Amino acid sequence: MIRYLKIFLEKRRIVPVLLLVLFLLAIISWIGSTWGWGMRNLVSADGIRWFVSNFIINIKESPVGVMFLTLLAIGAVNKSGMLVMFSRKWSLKQKRAFSITLLVAVLIVLLVLGLTFVGDGVLLSPFGSVENSPLLEGLIWIILVSLILLANIFGYTSGRFMTLADMLKADTSMICSGRYDFVVYIMVAEICGCISFTGLLPDSIWGNFAQLLLYLLPFC
Repeated sequence: MIRYLKIFLEKRRIVPVLLLVLFLLAIISWIGSTWGWGMRNLVSADGIRWFVSNFIINIKESPVGVMFLTLLAIGAVNKSGMLVMFSRKWSLKQKRAFSITLLVAVLIVLLVLGLTFVGDGVLLSPFGSVENSPLLEGLIWIILVSLILLANIFGYTSGRFMTLADMLKADTSMICSGRYDFVVYIMVAEICGCISFTGLLPDSIWGNFAQLLLYLLPFC
């Protein structure tokens, strides 16, 4: 069973599979709206208007941006040699690079804490709390961008990167190898948007879990 599932989800087959899923979703939404299942018809005039006007919005509201930054961070960390920190054998240059990188990391943490808890608390909510604050809303990208910056600093100070071009090449290494995945991510974003529009899956933990599984397809 697992063997057939892997064959079914091979990268070259994912796009046709997703197209089939989108087609079936349209058919199910049509049947569901006709038979009174409480679904919105994706192929009706209202559904077509929604799809055309929300195509970009579906992508913007999906985690594609986070995945993009994640791939940048993975590429930067991998190519910078930063993983040597988990090794017992460090050269003198690597030790110096680690010290500089650690210092920058501390400065970043202090900067974020200062913007949050010192003075007017720029990163706090209008009510002065962390809940629903810009800090929590932007925490993921703050962590990922900081990790990219720290990896580039470590790579440069350790001698792994010599120029800005080396840094950019390292940062985008995962994107270049995973460019096919972004086509999949865009298609999944549209499918998840259509699922929310039709009401096929309720807005619950199970519905969100099913959509998360769709976004994990490129990693199969």
